[in-house]
Amino acid sequence: MWYNAILPERSRRATMCEAVEEALSFHQLELLQRFVWSVSFTLEQTRLFCQVSGDNNPIHTDPEFAKRHGIPGGTVVHGAHLIAEVSRACGNELFVPGVVGKVLGETDFRRWVYHGVPHEFELEVRELIPGKRNQVVFNFRITTSVNGLSKICVVGSVRLTFP
Repeated sequence: MWYNAILPERSRRATMCEAVEEALSFHQLELLQRFVWSVSFTLEQTRLFCQVSGDNNPIHTDPEFAKRHGIPGGTVVHGAHLIAEVSRACGNELFVPGVVGKVLGETDFRRWVYHGVPHEFELEVRELIPGKRNQVVFNFRITTSVNGLSKICVVGSVRLTFP
């Protein structure tokens, strides 16, 4: 898995990208800083997620069923699995151990997320809330490429509390 941290330059010129090599703490974050990574979900991952979640809707595992029920590209990834990927990256890869997350408001699912297709995940620091329990509000979005154009699949926001 690769991650890029994209830091806004003070002069508002181009952005600088660098790989995240170690987990970041609250004090290492900046407003508008972005974290970007790519994921391509497999049908096998979805079958395992079905077992864990109990959601065995065949639109997630049966391509013919999905097509017959209006999903032209075949099977789709669970919405909860997409949110779990954001949680996994925050809790296991990007930030220091002990970070606790909460999805804020509504998550807007705009486009199907298909199996076997690369999707780009992006977190952007929207608000830094220092205090006894340092918190950060991130906007997140999941996009895919359709005919060479980036299309938004999912948008939302999450609040992380840092230890």
